[in-house]
Amino acid sequence: MKKYVLLIIMAAISMVLPVSQVFAAYPVTMTVGTDTGNRDATISIPITVDNAQLLAGAAFTLVYSDALTITVGSDFFDTFYNQFSLLDTTGSPNPDGGEYGESVFPVYEDPEADPLVIDHSIDIPVTIDSDDFYQPLISNPADIGLLISAALCVPPAGTDPAVIFTLNVTLNAGMPGGDYYISIIPTELDNADAGYDPAAEIDLLVGSDINETIDSGNAFPDIFPVEDWYDSDIGTSTAVSGLVTFTDADGDSDGMGDGWEAYHFGTTDNDGTADTDFDGYADFYEHENATAPNDYPDSQDVAGGAGYNACTDDRIETQQVSLTGPDYAYATSNITVSVNYDVSDNDNMLDGISLYVYFDSDKVDYTGYSDFLEVGDTMQLPVGAVVLDDSGDTDENADTDKMILMSWTASGSWPGTTLPQLLTNLNFHVKNTVSSEDVLAFNVTCHQTSDGYSFCGTGCQSTISELSLDIDGDGNADALTDGILIIRYLLNFQAGGATWIDGAVADGAVRTTAAEIEAYIAIALEMLDIDGDGNADALTDGILIIRYLLNFQAGGATWIDGAVAGSATRTIAAEIEAYIASCIH
Repeated sequence: MKKYVLLIIMAAISMVLPVSQVFAAYPVTMTVGTDTGNRDATISIPITVDNAQLLAGAAFTLVYSDALTITVGSDFFDTFYNQFSLLDTTGSPNPDGGEYGESVFPVYEDPEADPLVIDHSIDIPVTIDSDDFYQPLISNPADIGLLISAALCVPPAGTDPAVIFTLNVTLNAGMPGGDYYISIIPTELDNADAGYDPAAEIDLLVGSDINETIDSGNAFPDIFPVEDWYDSDIGTSTAVSGLVTFTDADGDSDGMGDGWEAYHFGTTDNDGTADTDFDGYADFYEHENATAPNDYPDSQDVAGGAGYNACTDDRIETQQVSLTGPDYAYATSNITVSVNYDVSDNDNMLDGISLYVYFDSDKVDYTGYSDFLEVGDTMQLPVGAVVLDDSGDTDENADTDKMILMSWTASGSWPGTTLPQLLTNLNFHVKNTVSSEDVLAFNVTCHQTSDGYSFCGTGCQSTISELSLDIDGDGNADALTDGILIIRYLLNFQAGGATWIDGAVADGAVRTTAAEIEAYIAIALEMLDIDGDGNADALTDGILIIRYLLNFQAGGATWIDGAVAGSATRTIAAEIEAYIASCIH
């Protein structure tokens, strides 16, 4: 949320030239400064003008984040109270104070603290020559923020350019460090009694014409066009926008400042993934959104903002769909992504659900589905291999470009099965153009839920890995483990049951079961065709692998004798050595 602070300074004009000439030729440019400090520091930001001699005052609004507290000081301007509510008997301003006289300009103070000053409502006019005028002072309404009133009737000499105000900026407790913009925009005044249009709320510069005496009816108000000084391109113009940066070290590189973490959690061990107050925003996004993460339930934020995830919001019931697939995939392999269903309140008698599942068609081809849940009045989509373009990036992931629509409907009776429930398996073929460490992303969004339920979707991803002769994945291609596994597989030992791997799996292996090793070798069969004859064969390719891993090649070119097929395309030792070397990663 942004805070709007109305800062009133009397209008800019020259002591020498008529008003119309001054603002046409000599607009006053205001600039908000920029500075950096630690999250616990007070940072001073100057507001400057480039021509102080033109400045008798101005009206503008200071805009800043409510993560900040700003107090305003000025050595350039005095307050309205000091300059205009204390007068001598002749009616001239007395900037140095004195006894109370007639109040020419209403000012805001607390009447309970001092009964001599005007009350909050600012409904008492300034009467000059029988005409009533209302000075556009602001009473400090809570929904706007800090309001400052200041003025200088005669600009001091030798202040060109000048700092007219200093903003003392502090970061509020519990707010994250980072960049915070402070901008100046024109204020909108709507006091019809003072000459402004309440319907249009005119953007303007206001003040007294110092070619007139202060007690003259012509002195105030005076209006100058905003376009003479205001650059409307807020946020990009250095004339109206500044930046304050509060640094907060992120020693654990989790994207959250250590000071912010320590304030809210008493430690910096939080990795940001938990939703501590169960409002749908992980702690990382609470940091990003500058919201409180852990005062349950008082700190629960409104759903639907940046980073919102219905899955962790305990205020709502959700239909939950999660995708699961292999952690790793390989070029030219086939993979299956399962679509799983559950409900937060375990109600299995709803109206159904409609989903989109997303994938990257540059990396995988969709080849169809299996095990599609057929219950009740189910409407089944897709039929065959229907794939739609994700032209609107509806999953907010630029890496996916296609989506599959599927839907189930059964009024008040779906799915009618025990939860959780497999909805379907989606099958994909990995293209041969993928590279090692590429990521295959699969996401899910909801087209329609049952009445009264929000949607919780969780995608999955697979990382492309290079195939290797390191069959068991222990980090080494070894003759007496990986070589034996290859030979046994190519001789069809796996048909005898899971014990076919016994004694051939290394202690540090990551693939340790027969099913895992069988699946890996099945994918790698094309790679295992060492001599390039089109077949992976135990008595040729298998023998070549075992000999190479036992370092037979050190004995010379004859190490391949008797192990190369007659139809081989790699037929000499150098070719076969180079190929096998390329298969060891």
